[in-house]
This record gives sequence, C-alpha cells and structure tokens, in this order.
Amino acid sequence: MPMLTLTTTGRRSGRPRSVQLACVEHEGDLLVVASAMGQPRDPAWRHNVEASPQVEVQMRGERYEARAELLSEAEKQAQWAKIRRMIPQMQVYERRTDRNIRVIRLRRIGTEQRS
Repeated sequence: MPMLTLTTTGRRSGRPRSVQLACVEHEGDLLVVASAMGQPRDPAWRHNVEASPQVEVQMRGERYEARAELLSEAEKQAQWAKIRRMIPQMQVYERRTDRNIRVIRLRRIGTEQRS
C-alpha cells in the first residue's frame, strides 16, 4: 500500500505537523482519507489542511509542495470503491464511526489544472 508523509501547518500553533498516511493515486494526484481509524472525530490534520491548504508531501524519496482540496461528496463517492479496494482497513473504519469520512486530493503545485 503506498504511503506518504503529509506535513501541514497547525491551524492553532502555526508549526509544521507531519503524519503518515496511506494514499491512492488518481489522475496524477494523490488521495488521502481523513479516517482517524474510525474515531468519532476527524483527525487534526484534516482541520489543518482546511485552514491552510498548502502542504508538503514526501513520497518515494521525493518531497514537494501540494495543495490539499476536500473532495465533494459526489467526487468522493466516485472514488470510494477504489479507495476501499486499495486500503482494505477502510471497511473497518467505516463500521467504527457514523461520521462522514472525507477524502482529500493532494495536487502538486505547478501541475496544470485538468478539465
């Protein structure tokens, strides 16, 4: 399972905060899931990316700046089966919580917008 290190800016502290996450490649971008392993609350990193969407991604020995974008519910549903297939633990996390587990797209800064 592909993994990355996501570094965000703490929305309260302003300090760098890093977390390791499973990811799914999609159309040249990476998708990460704010599952918090099925906990009742969203993970802190999700709130950090909403407050400050410019993040740093480290993966496969490469480090780059990216913009974090929350997928709409329709976009999430279009990718959810693939995410569940690529990250099998997601099925367990879904059973553990009633909250809407959100998906975030990490788009490399400098990559042209796709239509």
